[in-house]
Amino acid sequence: MKINTYLPIFNGFYGSILEDLEDHEEASKLFVEAVNKEVNQDIKCDIKFQSLVRPRFYNFTNDEIHVSILISKKEFNYLFNYCLEQREEFTKYLESRFTSCDGFASHYYNTLAGWERYKYEFNDYEESKQGVILATLLDFYLEYVFEYSEDNLMEYANQNGVLTQEIY
Repeated sequence: MKINTYLPIFNGFYGSILEDLEDHEEASKLFVEAVNKEVNQDIKCDIKFQSLVRPRFYNFTNDEIHVSILISKKEFNYLFNYCLEQREEFTKYLESRFTSCDGFASHYYNTLAGWERYKYEFNDYEESKQGVILATLLDFYLEYVFEYSEDNLMEYANQNGVLTQEIY
């Protein structure tokens, strides 16, 4: 299945040490390449760069890298099952990411039971919801399994000549 979503791990250029980069799009493509290589150590999928979305104003959102992810049903189920098996850690992750609070109304479950429901109803959802579910699973997997973070993305970009020593 092919799902359009955003790149996990990436938190945007604005407000980061990468804000002053000259070519954000080139860095974005390298970030996609880095995440694709990391994920494919365990989960066979193909993550492709689609676009860099930069908001007009940064008061509500930050930059997003839009990607398409081609993943088999078997690999998707492996990823989903793995996350659900990490009950305590995944529950904490969901609560921190999807709990409503002042100024934020979540449209996603923040409980393990809710995410178990997502697994069985996944094909019934519109593509945007499927994208958030898949990106969330990959984000948790990268952070929990590989201890992968945005710092790893910057290191990869530095090794490929996108970042200068002054920035990195």
